[in-house]
Amino acid sequence: MDVRAAARADEYRPKWTLGMLAATFAVGIGALLIASTPLFALSSFLPLSHAWRAPAAVGADLDGDGADETVQLARGSEGIRITDGDVRYASRPKWRVVAAAIGDTDRNGLPEIVALLDGPRGRHLGLIGWHAGRYGERLVSSPLAPRPSGLTVRTGTAAGGDEIEVAEPEGSTTYRWNGFGFIAIAGRGAP
Repeated sequence: MDVRAAARADEYRPKWTLGMLAATFAVGIGALLIASTPLFALSSFLPLSHAWRAPAAVGADLDGDGADETVQLARGSEGIRITDGDVRYASRPKWRVVAAAIGDTDRNGLPEIVALLDGPRGRHLGLIGWHAGRYGERLVSSPLAPRPSGLTVRTGTAAGGDEIEVAEPEGSTTYRWNGFGFIAIAGRGAP
């Protein structure tokens, strides 16, 4: 390489200033701290839009029209999103989604989103889906105690229909739709 070509190449190299070096060092230390911090601890310091990646979309026919809607389930505020053509729905900001699944837990023939939702008064069980000609909250329970940490929708149970099992600190409780709401059928609070 001749001297002129080397001089031209040097023109395009970044000129590092003390400020740029300090910023690079700070970002590097921040990334190191973030990488070494458990995600559950980060969620209390970072907005969830930064702590969580965009969820994968799944298809489910929530309104019974024969075409799947696009459903995104993620933890955090507005963590439930439904897209049905031009219609868009996002769960209300007051609800922070802890866990969510899809199933026909109310036995009406249409799947709905079953979610554990944190609100101002505690952790609730919510059903979100197609109701009265629109997407929205079909039911949100009173606060659950003890505070559940997760949920599973069990499909095609022997009793017919889907059931909800919520994980609790010392076991789990299984709920079944009774036509008006959910009753405990196994675990704490079951008859």
